[in-house]
Amino acid sequence: TPTQTEAHHDSVAEGLVITSVPASGEQVKRESTVELVISLGPRMCTVPTGILGAAQADAEAQLGHEGFTLAPTVEEHYDDQAAGIVTALTGPDGAPIEEGATIRHDTVLQLTVSAGPAPVTIPRVVDLDAAAAQAVLAEAGLVYVEAEPQYSDTVPRGVVMAQEPAAEVAGHRTDTVTVTLSLGHAPVVVPDVSGWDADTAAAKLQEL
Repeated sequence: TPTQTEAHHDSVAEGLVITSVPASGEQVKRESTVELVISLGPRMCTVPTGILGAAQADAEAQLGHEGFTLAPTVEEHYDDQAAGIVTALTGPDGAPIEEGATIRHDTVLQLTVSAGPAPVTIPRVVDLDAAAAQAVLAEAGLVYVEAEPQYSDTVPRGVVMAQEPAAEVAGHRTDTVTVTLSLGHAPVVVPDVSGWDADTAAAKLQEL
């Protein structure tokens, strides 16, 4: 007498017999009960929500709790994502997997996680004018900020006379570089030379 039970199976299609109990080839008495195990197809699982934007450890814990297997994590640099934040969830073919989707439990998933802004070497912008300095820093993904300008006897007005951090040090995209622009020569006060003789007055003014 046949009876039926159902079970999930990854390779036997839904509705087909997985096996029998007793198994095929075994001898049984007439009128014995033979149990047929019918396939329900592969077990399906729902991808949890909140994976994208979560910390890597939290996302791995959620997916593991649902029974998913994870491939090695991929790291990519992002200017707008802190290190360790999940930015993508993909399947074996690299296609995105949507949160809330129902997929086979044996689908191998892969997380892409931010490694934060990419490393850069701080470029030199001293001796450049403000526009040129901004362009150089923008190309490197850095943020241009001006400090209080200073007078200088050697650096022309409008030219960068100092920067922080200094050139050639290690940094990351989105870092701030603070520049100090020159105001040129400091103004001087003309002395009162009224009543002086011409030569002395001229010499005094020459000192300015």
